[in-house]
Amino acid sequence: MRKGRKVLAFFIVLIIIAAAVCALGYLLYVHYQKETGFLDKTTLNGKSIVDLTPEEVAAELTEKYNTADVTFTLIENDATALSGTLEDLGYTFDEKSLTTYLEYALEDQKGDVFRLIESLIKGTTLNISPNYLLDVDTFNAFINGNNLAEERVDTVDWEIVQDDETQEYSLEGGTKGNIIDNTVLREYVETEVEAVIRDASQLYDAIGEEISLTIPDDAYLSAEPKGDPVKMQAEVDKKNDEVRRQKALDAYKASSVTYVFGNEKQVLDYDTFGDWLSVDDQYFVSINEQAALEYVARLGETYNTRYHDRVFVTTGGGVITIAAGWNEYGYTVNEDGEYYQLITDLHSLSAVEREPVYYATNSWGNPYYYKRNGIDDLCGTYIEVNLSAQHMWYYRDGILIVQSDLVSGIPDGVRDTVTGAFPLAYKQSPATLTSNEIGDSYANDVTYWMPFYEGQGLHDAPWRSEFGGNIYLSAGSHGCINLPYDAARVLYENVEPGVAIIIYK
Repeated sequence: MRKGRKVLAFFIVLIIIAAAVCALGYLLYVHYQKETGFLDKTTLNGKSIVDLTPEEVAAELTEKYNTADVTFTLIENDATALSGTLEDLGYTFDEKSLTTYLEYALEDQKGDVFRLIESLIKGTTLNISPNYLLDVDTFNAFINGNNLAEERVDTVDWEIVQDDETQEYSLEGGTKGNIIDNTVLREYVETEVEAVIRDASQLYDAIGEEISLTIPDDAYLSAEPKGDPVKMQAEVDKKNDEVRRQKALDAYKASSVTYVFGNEKQVLDYDTFGDWLSVDDQYFVSINEQAALEYVARLGETYNTRYHDRVFVTTGGGVITIAAGWNEYGYTVNEDGEYYQLITDLHSLSAVEREPVYYATNSWGNPYYYKRNGIDDLCGTYIEVNLSAQHMWYYRDGILIVQSDLVSGIPDGVRDTVTGAFPLAYKQSPATLTSNEIGDSYANDVTYWMPFYEGQGLHDAPWRSEFGGNIYLSAGSHGCINLPYDAARVLYENVEPGVAIIIYK
């Protein structure tokens, strides 16, 4: 009986304890349901959020992860290409989703009395990652190649360009452009930014004050410039070599030599001598020696008159020919001298007008010629002596100045007056004519002495009273041409050294 009462008493006690516990649990449940904050021992990513409401926790984290406080920078070529904040990129912290999650977690803590007691005893550990919202339109508008600091340029291919002024060539271009592929750049930025802002083992880890990214190579649309710069530079060098050679040659287009033959002229210009020129590797122009010598020789062949057969129309209208060997009057181009002068003139890069270089005087300084016009080297000025007629005429510029009978040398093979064409060597007044030959020595004084060939000359002969006719056959001179005094005077006063003396039979 006693044993039964003890068991009953034990169960009554248990019931009373259970009722007390339930009552206490109910009171706790009612109490914490009235509370709006998280229960004791509640942590979020390792940090206590006890007594904080979901809204308070979300607000705190939203402030902590304010995207307006985080600077974003894009780097291009070691310089800032674009900068702003994460907010400028369109990122905002997702406060709403965090609040909803925390509200669910809090509701779960207080779902029922048993869950509540369990939460109070064991505590609640929450772990989440920060979440951000991205406004795509804002992001795309901000991450745009046109917003970058550097000017966007297309790829410039290698190109050979000629300068209009210098005519020389250069290799230009060869630069890779920097046009941005916005799609690639945006994907890169979004991936890298989100990796940074989500790379937190604890929600309360700091993002940092700056996110700096360098634009990757694959974000550029521009291709490598077309062309092989090594081969193209070799082509440029070749073209410039050709240009410089042509410039060196073209400079000689300014050169010309105008040869003057009285009123007649012959011009040597680039059209003729251009083929004589060559250019070495230093762009020095040389003139073909053989070509220049041949030109000078042709010049002589055309315009030389001395030691050439001379055809002469006499005062009487007859035509005589003086053999080349006896034609000592006239012009002879000094080919060596003309060659060197020609080379000098062509290298002067200027227009030159002159006579050819002639053999002008003999070793005694006596002239070979007087004047010319083209191949005519008399030009109407000459002394004509007809030994057969024993008569002399002197024409100056085609006008007869004086004429006279004369006495020439005895035609005995010793004292003959020479025939041919000779320049007047010089004039002398007065003069003494002498001879030291045995049996034929003399010393004759004359007033007007005009020599032309090896001691022979024209002069007055005061010892004579008659001239002309056949006097010369028996009482002729020693070879000189004797003239009356007045005729000799007029001739002397009007003639110059170098004037041609044409003597014929």
